[in-house]
Amino acid sequence: MIKILNQRKKECESHQKRLEKQLRDLRNDKELGFDIEIIGGIQHPIGYFTGVIAEIENTIKLLSMSLEAYENEKREIKKLNTKQKKYLKSIIEKQKDKH
Repeated sequence: MIKILNQRKKECESHQKRLEKQLRDLRNDKELGFDIEIIGGIQHPIGYFTGVIAEIENTIKLLSMSLEAYENEKREIKKLNTKQKKYLKSIIEKQKDKH
């Protein structure tokens, strides 16, 4: 399964690089370089491939992990999320106090 995922990742990276080159070339074009619709039409698939590549990497990481490593990472993520929630709540409270 990891071999298949790595192959898919390579294919996605290839398509992404091709689209990024096409976008750079388009931006250098004096007539079409500022056409928002054309640029957006290229940026969308670049973003899609970026997400797919990240998901493939995460899946490979999870498949390669032991149960213990997975549980440790899960705990760390929970701690990080709790810390982030506290921070965001403090920002909201500061905003309430200002008004």
